This record gives sequence, C-alpha cells and structure tokens, in this order.
Amino acid sequence: MERQQRGEKGWSTETVHPPPRREAAREIGANTQVSGGDPRLNEAGGRPSFSLCRTSELQEGERRKFVVNGNEILLVKIDGEIFAVEPMCTHDGTDITRGKFDPVSGIIECQKHFARFDIRTGIPLVGPFGADGDTQPPLRLYKIRIENDHVHLEANQEWGVI
Repeated sequence: MERQQRGEKGWSTETVHPPPRREAAREIGANTQVSGGDPRLNEAGGRPSFSLCRTSELQEGERRKFVVNGNEILLVKIDGEIFAVEPMCTHDGTDITRGKFDPVSGIIECQKHFARFDIRTGIPLVGPFGADGDTQPPLRLYKIRIENDHVHLEANQEWGVI
C-alpha cells in the first residue's frame, strides 16, 4: 500500500507495509473462534508446534475442526485417544466434517458420494457410491502430541511444514 504525504519539499510517496499477521489456530464450527490454549507457533517439547485445545475440552466421540496456516485439521477422540486428519474426501475434496460418524468404530462417511474412512488410520474402507476402497487414497493424517493437557499439532509433518 502506498501513502502520500506532504513534506517541506512537496509531496512524496512512501510504501507502507502492514505488520505481519500471525495465523492463529481457529476452531471452525457453528461459532468460529480462536481455540483454547496458545494458538501461536511455540517450541513446546523442543519441537515447533501449534496448541489446538486442551485434551479435557475434547469429549469422547466429539469432532472439532481447526484451521492452522490455511490447513484444516479435524480432531476426534476415540477410546480416549485423539486423532488428527485432514477433513477432505480424497475422491473430490468434499469437507467430511459433517458426514456421518460412528464414534465406536471410528468410521466417517463423506456426505456427498458416501465414501467411508477409518479416522484412526485414514484408510478408505468404501469408495464413492460403494466402490472398492482400494481405488481411493487415504485421508492425510497429522502428527500431534499431548503435553500438559494440550493437543499440539506438530509444525513439521511428513509431507512438509505447516
């Protein structure tokens, strides 16, 4: 952005850069809000990570969606263990967050073409319209760690940096 200002020698133009924005971890749902904990990049445990929420805030079978630096993350708690996946159907990119979910088996279904995935492994069990699940790539899994009652999303993932 450029700004003009008048000085002793007449008008001058200077380029003004807005301050850098820190992308916070945001929880996406009926009410979009900044998640609990520290949403900024931190060095907890000696590794760069983002604090998404407290483990005690995530109930058994509950799904919570977050956005960190443009990456969508779906957290799910099954049998006391927390899993993190990219909530995008690998068939056509549909957001599967609101698809049918069985918290006992950990299976989530894409509401558009009915593909089913094991949320714990990302493996497709059924492809679109009932096709064989082997025809479809798995959901992307995110590395997380639990530390001091917080779920930390690792900044360094197998496929790159968040």
